[in-house]
Amino acid sequence: WKEQLMKVDLAQLQQEILQYSQVEAVEIIREFPSSIHVHIHEKKACAKLLLSQKGKRKLLLITSQGEFFAPIGYTRSILMVLPTISGLHKGLLANQKIVQFEAIAQFIHLLQMEVPDVYDRMSSLSLRHFDPSLEEKWWILDLHLKGGLVATMPVVKASEAFRKWKLIFKNLSQ
Repeated sequence: WKEQLMKVDLAQLQQEILQYSQVEAVEIIREFPSSIHVHIHEKKACAKLLLSQKGKRKLLLITSQGEFFAPIGYTRSILMVLPTISGLHKGLLANQKIVQFEAIAQFIHLLQMEVPDVYDRMSSLSLRHFDPSLEEKWWILDLHLKGGLVATMPVVKASEAFRKWKLIFKNLSQ
């Protein structure tokens, strides 16, 4: 048994695990006399993207850095909670990432924390008008809510916009 433990190629095992797109990093430690410890760090999804390629639909998850990965082992209930990104255009892609997605991820986080009732009503977040080549003050997103309402929101000054949203929703619900 101990001899078989020594035959395990840790580098090859690490490379095999890293082939899964949702694996961020893996650490493998041979611990004598009889163990190998494997620590897998998974990428964390902050949104989802539905792609149509050659008549087939493909679901990808997006990290806060804008990286894509396939959802392996995610339950339907977890996937349903993640906001859907729409309106993705080629100008937003570079090196298999969405350019400046960190700002969008921050927007999603602020929306969830500051206006949770709006976050819960969101059906999708469109990047159709998002242009990272412009100055940050012009970065905007279309927030699509269930029921058909669409709100065009600034990305960078989102907290200010959310304060106004709170007032609007408070007045609407009275």
